[in-house]
Amino acid sequence: MAQPERSTTTSNLVIPNCVQNRTFVVTSQMTGGEAHFTINELLDTRCASLNGKWKQYNTCVYEVDKDNYGRVIGRVNIIGCQDNHVVLQAIFNEQQGISFMYANLSTGSMHMIPAEIAYFPWNVVYKGNVQCHLSPDLSCAMFGLPQNYMSPVKNFKLLISDITRGENDLEFHSIRDARFSLKKYKMIAFDPRKPHHALLVHINPYCYKCGIEIWDLKEDYCIMCKRIVKTGKSTIIPNKRSDSETEMLQTAEHSIDIQMLQTHMVFSRAGRYLIISCLSILRDFVVPQVRVIFLDTDSFQVVKNVCFLLEGDQPLPNLFVSSMDNTDTKVILWSHIREKPVRKIGEVHLPSDLTLQGMCKKTILTHCAAGDMDRLPLPGELIRILQFKFLH
Repeated sequence: MAQPERSTTTSNLVIPNCVQNRTFVVTSQMTGGEAHFTINELLDTRCASLNGKWKQYNTCVYEVDKDNYGRVIGRVNIIGCQDNHVVLQAIFNEQQGISFMYANLSTGSMHMIPAEIAYFPWNVVYKGNVQCHLSPDLSCAMFGLPQNYMSPVKNFKLLISDITRGENDLEFHSIRDARFSLKKYKMIAFDPRKPHHALLVHINPYCYKCGIEIWDLKEDYCIMCKRIVKTGKSTIIPNKRSDSETEMLQTAEHSIDIQMLQTHMVFSRAGRYLIISCLSILRDFVVPQVRVIFLDTDSFQVVKNVCFLLEGDQPLPNLFVSSMDNTDTKVILWSHIREKPVRKIGEVHLPSDLTLQGMCKKTILTHCAAGDMDRLPLPGELIRILQFKFLH
């Protein structure tokens, strides 16, 4: 008897767009008409390498409709996650564009997210993963093109899929166009405290001001349109660079010598701060720098603005993202250069919460992994606070 055709691919180390700070690797294998997906999660994100401590979930099996989809080609990546629910992007040889799939890590179930047409072409993946943002209450998902694929002057469509909860799994409804759009340096994120509110922030190419919009997705209207916030002058964080280079960075503040490369935005897990990270270079010196701006989400005033030069003579990253640590006290900056592992390039602390509650919370989160919270001998309400589920 002939053996079924097999093909295996393994994804890059990926940090999805979420405030849960989780890192995954997906291995996909086609066996006959079935696609088997093995998902591993890196448990210690302080060491983003294949040598770290990993957790393997149940293998997800999807029976592929060969007539409509064919077989999986290329890498399958997780692009969004919320607890045990993840969204993957995949390319099938019978489809004209990128397909999206849903998987439940606890049960191993998986299904395709329906789409009437192929919204994103295959060549998008050469510029990065599709952006996927799951709302904190898991009522909808948003999909956008990678920032490296977009232009700063042209609008690109943003897609939305409504979600309903089943007994165990989520059901994604057909993808549709959103009323608002994205462009390069225009970022979007869900507010953890108000699950139906999506914030769009468009930072200018010189990083000295940004425009903010807030959309209510449930009522489908704009709550706040184009509020302008000036970021102000940043504080230079010293590093191993020479004094002359640090002085050069100080004199280049807000000048036309700065060329923006990539931006990324994330909420703090408690929703108190919005953190905008910008990777740019000084044109005349080709020196990469990172600026991190903290906005208070109630007043949208800048509470912290820091800038530092990247150390070493590393090439510019293809991917630049930021994520919150488990304690919600610092933002971690990551870079990815082609086939190399994801590398931490810096971290910036949030303004300190010196209350007794804040210090106790930080101590527990520092010494207890997210997956072990339910085992703590604490009331359920306190467990929810430690898991940041009190927000919705």
